[in-house]
Amino acid sequence: MITLFSQHPHSDLLFAHVDAALARAGVESSHMRMEEYESMQGVIDAIPRGGALVVWNGMEQRQIIETAQICGMRIAYCEHGCIPHTTAIDPMGVNARSSVAGLSASFLARIPIDEEKMTALASRPLFQRELPKGVESTGYDDGLPLPASFVLLILQVYDDSQIKLLSPHYHTMGQLIDDVARATAEIGIGLVIKAHSSDAGRADYLQRVRLYKHAQIRLTDSVEYLLSFCAHGVITINSGVGAEAMLRGHNVLVLGEAVYSPVCLSVLDGDTLTDAVRSLLKSPQATDFQRRWLYYMYHHYLLPVWCFDPDADGCDAAARRLVDISEGKLPWLTDIA
Repeated sequence: MITLFSQHPHSDLLFAHVDAALARAGVESSHMRMEEYESMQGVIDAIPRGGALVVWNGMEQRQIIETAQICGMRIAYCEHGCIPHTTAIDPMGVNARSSVAGLSASFLARIPIDEEKMTALASRPLFQRELPKGVESTGYDDGLPLPASFVLLILQVYDDSQIKLLSPHYHTMGQLIDDVARATAEIGIGLVIKAHSSDAGRADYLQRVRLYKHAQIRLTDSVEYLLSFCAHGVITINSGVGAEAMLRGHNVLVLGEAVYSPVCLSVLDGDTLTDAVRSLLKSPQATDFQRRWLYYMYHHYLLPVWCFDPDADGCDAAARRLVDISEGKLPWLTDIA
């Protein structure tokens, strides 16, 4: 029995389609929606015991997850994939807590790469993040000339679950801006900051950025556009844009815990952030290790289904992944040549 529990519109849509895919495959399943229950306790009481429980992210369902685990159920955690228009489904968690966090160079070296597929992957369109309706972009630097040389800093939503769970050093975007701006000023390199569209109208960093003459903050300029001019690497806590940057051939400095941390630069013990930025400037281009990681993630781990527009083939792949997890199988780790 596979039970899909959804609390949000995007997971509700995806889970409804995956539930249908499980039915097509002859797998017993049910789709439970939070809106159908008066409380979490009501959900807990109604969940069928045994089999697997499927949740989105897992951050808001801890009580349900703990109860399911006590009852011997396996858990499948879903989250947006780090490569655009994909989904991750994993029995251990999401992002840096997933089963593929910490893949070794020796593991990735065993994976044969089809160069035509790698070229196609590297040219995949990036996710376009649109401003919420009614939000103004006044005051940002969009449209102005970019610095002659700069590093690109990616901001995340101020209340992002990945910041709450997987960012031990940076708890606010303001703190991140200050530290990176000081480090880049000390080095003498320009800084372009990409604000998250979902924070427009909710979190204002304009006055803080104006304290640093070498820095710009962009809102409506796309990540694709900024990456096309960025020759000196990308800095992020653990945004999915880190993987997008590698797709476009850029090296990444990671300041939090991310699924791609092992293949990127980080602040090493004894080093300062300034030291780490200097290392990024010395090696701004994506490495072969990163190319192999991207290839593995897309062709062996992530599922080709997008929660906002789920298609039948992608949902069938998600259904097969859920059956594997319910049976305790991890073919994306065990079935590699």
